[in-house]
Amino acid sequence: MYCPGAEHNLELLIRTAVHQKDRVTNLSVQKQSGGLAVPGNRGRGVWKWAGISILLVVIVLTVVAEMMMHRAAPILKGRVIDTLSARFKGRVEMDGLNVSLLRGLQV
Repeated sequence: MYCPGAEHNLELLIRTAVHQKDRVTNLSVQKQSGGLAVPGNRGRGVWKWAGISILLVVIVLTVVAEMMMHRAAPILKGRVIDTLSARFKGRVEMDGLNVSLLRGLQV
């Protein structure tokens, strides 16, 4: 037996059931949180993740810069020796050269 409009009624029934389920879920979340849902809570979560992301980027950039300084130290040492040799017109010997960004720019 065919009923015209039965598909529409079924679709309306499904939408109503989904809407009721969402309302029940929202009420249970409100009960668990101890009251009404506060719209501003979402903003704090965004700022929290933004702060964590910025902190991670700063840490990664610091580590990368430190690695670059470690690899550039022999090149810098050669240039310093060349510059001092030219300045004092003599032979220059240097035991070591340490470059660091973690404790400020130190040479």
